[in-house]
Amino acid sequence: MSRLELGAHTGIIREFVLDESRNLVITASDDKTIRLWDASDGFLYRTYRIPLSTGHVGQLFTLDLNSPAGVIATAGWTPNTSNAATAVYFLEVDTGEIVARLDNLPDIISTLRFSNDGTSICIAFSSVKPGLRCYSYPQMEITFEDFNYKEMIRRMQWLDSGELITAASDGLIVKYSKAGNRLAEKHLLQAQPASSALSADEELLAVGLLDRGGAIVLNASDLSLNVALDAPDAQQRNLPAVAFGPAGKILYAAGDHEGRNSPVYRWDLETGKRTDLALPSELRVTWFEARSDGSLIVATEDPALMAIDSGGQEIYKRRAPLSDFSDDANRLRLSPDGGTVLLGNGQGSGFTFRLGDRKLFRDGSRQGARNEAATQSAGLSISGWQNGREVLVNGNRLKKHPGELIRSLAVSPTSDSFALGGEWSVTRYTLTGDVQWRVELSSIAWQVNVSSNGRVLVAALSDGSLRWYDYRSGREIVAFYKHPDDHEWILWSPDGYYASSPRGDNYLGWHVNRQLDQVAFYRAVQFERIFYRPDIVSRHISAGLAGGVPGSLPPPDFSRITPPQIAVLNPPWVEQQVRQGRYALDIQWSSASSPIEQYNVYVNNIPVLPLADRSGMSQAGRATLTIPLFDSENIIRVEARAGRSLGVAETRVRVAGLPGVQDQPRNLYVVSVGASEFENYPPELQLQFSANDALAIESLFGESLAEQFDNVYVESLTDLSWDLPTKSNIEQALTSLGKSTANDTVVLFLASHGLSNDRGDYYFVPRDANLEDLQRIYDEPDAVTSMVPWTTFVDALADASGRRYLIVDTCHAEQIGGDLELVSLAKRSAASSFALLAAAQGGEESQEMPSVQHGVFTYGLVSAVEASVEAGRTNTVEELFAQAFHFVEKYRPNPRKPQTPQLTAPDSLREFNLLGELN
Repeated sequence: MSRLELGAHTGIIREFVLDESRNLVITASDDKTIRLWDASDGFLYRTYRIPLSTGHVGQLFTLDLNSPAGVIATAGWTPNTSNAATAVYFLEVDTGEIVARLDNLPDIISTLRFSNDGTSICIAFSSVKPGLRCYSYPQMEITFEDFNYKEMIRRMQWLDSGELITAASDGLIVKYSKAGNRLAEKHLLQAQPASSALSADEELLAVGLLDRGGAIVLNASDLSLNVALDAPDAQQRNLPAVAFGPAGKILYAAGDHEGRNSPVYRWDLETGKRTDLALPSELRVTWFEARSDGSLIVATEDPALMAIDSGGQEIYKRRAPLSDFSDDANRLRLSPDGGTVLLGNGQGSGFTFRLGDRKLFRDGSRQGARNEAATQSAGLSISGWQNGREVLVNGNRLKKHPGELIRSLAVSPTSDSFALGGEWSVTRYTLTGDVQWRVELSSIAWQVNVSSNGRVLVAALSDGSLRWYDYRSGREIVAFYKHPDDHEWILWSPDGYYASSPRGDNYLGWHVNRQLDQVAFYRAVQFERIFYRPDIVSRHISAGLAGGVPGSLPPPDFSRITPPQIAVLNPPWVEQQVRQGRYALDIQWSSASSPIEQYNVYVNNIPVLPLADRSGMSQAGRATLTIPLFDSENIIRVEARAGRSLGVAETRVRVAGLPGVQDQPRNLYVVSVGASEFENYPPELQLQFSANDALAIESLFGESLAEQFDNVYVESLTDLSWDLPTKSNIEQALTSLGKSTANDTVVLFLASHGLSNDRGDYYFVPRDANLEDLQRIYDEPDAVTSMVPWTTFVDALADASGRRYLIVDTCHAEQIGGDLELVSLAKRSAASSFALLAAAQGGEESQEMPSVQHGVFTYGLVSAVEASVEAGRTNTVEELFAQAFHFVEKYRPNPRKPQTPQLTAPDSLREFNLLGELN
């Protein structure tokens, strides 16, 4: 199942656990994931998963941590061997491995709690069979149960004595003995509890209310009333989140403040004084906990996880990069064929995406997408659908009612049917209320729209994705996600193939249910050499928009292409041992499908293992690697390649004061290739200045910057050099890059013809390329033998260590035919963590300057570096690129032809000072 992975929750955070001993916040969400965060700064450490399916199946409503055992328990609408039952899943906190499962439970689970000593667990059930059942742990033998409840239990609190207090939706509060006998009961009149909290001294129980802006404090000993607290204004709809301060004398409460900035109410229970803290969120607070330092960890309906200090100031906020499709200003408009979508007002806001040529327009230009969803038509009235459950068609209730909260409606152009988007589905109905098709979703369908030709329905979902469906059958055609900030995007078909911007495939993955006790999640970027196929996606789209059945390919067979499994054994929430800037990294690995060919370790996107140290992994094993660290915060990524798939594991190490790697030698490796003359090509296909460009790069790094490095190794292949830029010479020269180490800089420069095909392949044309291969790259790409494919350059840079830069000024002559699209190189740059500096973007000509006998981009870049050296400035790579960019804008010979240089790079390479410490 394809799933977006955006680095934060995309569904409501129902509950979380604050574990101060590990400095962890552990969250459970409707998006079917558990996430572990650093409580101090909100850094996402890990994401854990359980088996899931479409619709509700897999939603997590509750979790708790058995701290002594190091085990997380989680449940909700959780799958079991029987469709009529649910299960509790137990996961090891340090690894995420599912270590146990409690099966055949009678109902959806609303909440669960471990006893304080970790020897018991109680589970509460929802609406079909409300009540609770308690078990010994880990034996999982029933100790007592009580199903004499009218409504679900919302929250449970254990006391150190082994007693238990429950709070149910109908206002019933019950205290149990350790043996399960009811010791006390209280029914809160005209109150609907949503949660509860126990003070640290276990004297007070606070109950947050869902039906009004109030909270009730009871004496935990006998459940007698201590004090009732009400919000000061009628705008506070409820206070479902309550938490005691560390000393137990302060109570915090928050909830829904009519969609306006929600305050946190702080009551001093000894004096009765109330203080209102402004919360930087307009949405409902779903949960919070107080830390020992007086700060609060808060979950909101965005969904977001944030922390505020005791004065209400935001410490951090972690929210998934989601476009808000529920906002009326973000209306979904379609072109007549449904192939172009506009989200926005069409007057400069929002964005437009065109499926046919995969073009993103960030300014929200219409591009033919003008049609909003029709919600009425002549003789047809549909009511009750806006955030409602009772949908009426011409005054009559639907025969087959959706049974869920409805969020969107679109009437077909012929007015003979309509589609409803709900909390977990999109459904097409006839006017008589018959269901023509229904698609279950894992998120809310905020908007639906039907193209004016009646062939396509597009849904805008709360997980930030757009989904295209065949309107006649409900079959999914394609899906799309765009990051709202960095504008990276990915477009994927149901069979797993995708097209994307350079870093877009970091946001998509596949969830695989292996069995009820084992799941896997693979990011698309781990399989980019298999599933990055823009040509297949384009064919899929063309067939789908035309009303045909796309030629579907078999879905990914992960049993055959399973990537290596990598695990970092150092939990990031345990104190890390770092000596002299070096860190002992413990890893464990296994590979089921193919032998591991090579592994590597990246620190802040910089590969740190020399090529000679990256082989020798067996099929399975464990090792300790000593690696250098670069900064106070180090993001470590371990990769292992087997076949065409990649295993990945990540962690973070934070330290202060690092000598270490900065004291190591700083070497520079440069391979500069420039081909202007082609032995087998006619005169009109010869180039003028590619060789000059390569020689200028050789001179720049070999002479002008030589003093900035301890050692400089430059190899130049041009028509004017001793070693000519033939294919075999290029391949041989690239092997020198594998000699680099962690503190080195690697530069690969390419100037010549460059070509690409619709499969996403890029080819560099060497001096001895044959003429026949010009056509083969389009018709028979696997038969091309005389050109240098993108894999050669990417693999050479993958073999290198340190900071790696690929500079491409390949010119596409009109006479050569075809196209030049550097997205394939940029894609691989994003996947392999090297920087790509390209002279132009796809479809543009890389122009040359006869006056200086160079390509305009290369000349601009060389000039920028030389000017910085002469002036003694220390410019970052991003600053040097910006100067070259402006040079191209100002001096390109043909201003009527666009040329837009591109920089694709991780932050650590953008911000690197290539020039060293100039004096």
